[in-house]
Amino acid sequence: MSLSVINCPHCQAQNISTAQFCGNCGKPTTVDSPVAAPATVGSSAASAHQPVQAIPASKDQWHEKAGLICGVLSMFMCGVFASIPGIYFSWSSLTQAKAQGRSTTLSNVGLLLNGLGILATIVGIGLFILMVVMASMSQTGSEFDYVQPMPPGY
Repeated sequence: MSLSVINCPHCQAQNISTAQFCGNCGKPTTVDSPVAAPATVGSSAASAHQPVQAIPASKDQWHEKAGLICGVLSMFMCGVFASIPGIYFSWSSLTQAKAQGRSTTLSNVGLLLNGLGILATIVGIGLFILMVVMASMSQTGSEFDYVQPMPPGY
């Protein structure tokens, strides 16, 4: 049994002829899908089992999840080491979502979390430097911090 191949009318990717949705862009492989008449109980169409095919996820949708994971990690433990790849993943998924007409909510949340992770890292480094400077200033002291006793007979 040989399967025939059809091209997607939207992105021209090759799919098997029985596919209802494109494996590349997720859009229907038929341009116009007529609404079928409702089947009667005794008809052969009602007894035929046709599985429902889910719309496949795009190959680049994992960038959304990776961006969110990196954003959460950057907020709690890894800082810049997770934020920089997270911004890349979120930005690439944002551009893919806009090009495909999908929702950009997850990509925007990933960008926000990774941006906050970088901001938290910068604030943390600034506070650390301030703490070190304040600690070094308190150890040097000044001439008025300690009063020496007067020598006898003075």
